[in-house]
This record gives sequence, structure tokens and C-alpha cells, in this order.
Amino acid sequence: MATNDKIQAIAKIGQQNGWNDIEIEHAINNVGSDYGDETVIKLMNGREIHSPAFPDECDYVRIVQDGYELAYWTSSEWAEDPQIVMGAIMGCANGKD
Repeated sequence: MATNDKIQAIAKIGQQNGWNDIEIEHAINNVGSDYGDETVIKLMNGREIHSPAFPDECDYVRIVQDGYELAYWTSSEWAEDPQIVMGAIMGCANGKD
């Protein structure tokens, strides 16, 4: 878990980038997470879509900005409710609540 100073710094970065409260909380709770080698798709709005690098199976997708993970979905989540999860992925990638 992040220290109080780190929490405040992340919250400030989040506010500057227009992150919603859920994204700020997720970023704080996932500081220091390491996923190893990833494929990264950079978006024009500064956000990035991350997934395991080929040839590894794509068993998660996450949205990152300025090195902070804003959201994360597993393949089991999108298998259970693909329309909701895909909408959430696209909305988060776009930076919309």
C-alpha cells in the first residue's frame, strides 16, 4: 500500500489527468504492480492499453496512464460479460466515466 505522501501525489496526478475517483483509487491500490513483458498500445489521450506480450496468452487487459494502472480486467471477466467489460475497457481507454 502506498504511503500518505504517495497517495496525495497520485491523487494530484489523477486530478491533473482527469481521472475519476475509481481510477485514482485503483492507481493508489496498484502502485508497484509488475506484469513483466507487455504489449503496449499508446493512445492519443496519453492513456495506454497493456496486455501480455506475444506469445503469452492474453489473459488480462489494463489501462495505464503516466505509469499508473487505472483499471484491470481478466479474461474470465470478459468471458462472463463481454459487452459490459468491452464497454468498460473502451470507456476507460477513452477517459470517460
